[in-house]
Amino acid sequence: MRKIRLVRPYRAYNKGTVLDVPGGQAHEMIVHGYAVEERQQDLLETATAEPEVEQADATPRKRRRRK
Repeated sequence: MRKIRLVRPYRAYNKGTVLDVPGGQAHEMIVHGYAVEERQQDLLETATAEPEVEQADATPRKRRRRK
């Protein structure tokens, strides 16, 4: 499967639509000028570790009883 972006309307699809089609069909659509291959942008590498949660150092105050 290859991702292509249509540069002209094709059957029921509008210009600019991104399709995931089999290789042979994608090649034919590119050769006949209906589509161009969609280039996927490289994803930025990010840290996957969970950030440490900081807890307050103060001890909780005891609540006064209501009269």
